[in-house]
Amino acid sequence: MSILYITGRNGYFQRGLGEYLNSLTGSFSGISLDPVFLRQPFDEQVARIQSAIESFTDHKIVANSYGGYLLMHALIHRSETEHDVLLLSPVLGKAISLESMSFSRPPGANRLLEALEQGRIAKPRHMEIHTGEVDHSCCPLLAAKFAEGIPADRFELIPRQGHMIARPIVQGIIDDFITRR
Repeated sequence: MSILYITGRNGYFQRGLGEYLNSLTGSFSGISLDPVFLRQPFDEQVARIQSAIESFTDHKIVANSYGGYLLMHALIHRSETEHDVLLLSPVLGKAISLESMSFSRPPGANRLLEALEQGRIAKPRHMEIHTGEVDHSCCPLLAAKFAEGIPADRFELIPRQGHMIARPIVQGIIDDFITRR
């Protein structure tokens, strides 16, 4: 089994969650959304993700936060994908938090929502979305809309968790996902 890990913004695939994923398999690769990657134009970022998923077959893909957002863009206009996909706290578009007085609108947010509503996002062989119920970067209502529209095979709003889901919870989710056949 091979794992492709796409980090969140400013992440490095060899650290943190990537270290854990690497310990689970002999075949591990990743894409770091580090500052150098993020300096590329948005469409080039998406193209890099598309290239990675097209280069490998039968991967389990784990995408975190903004990595999930880029992956969803990479799945627009694809007929299908033979990968299992796990999205952890994915950024999926606009997010507003009155509590923290913050607003986020990533590039291409309207394009991604339109693609979802028009059924133009490829359904992975198996797809899971897990996010915290108090995640200020991943709007729970938008996550539910994506889970229904793709459709996801599993959708979980994790009680009392924000964008940084507790490590033991993440490891449990990953262990279940990795062992799923």
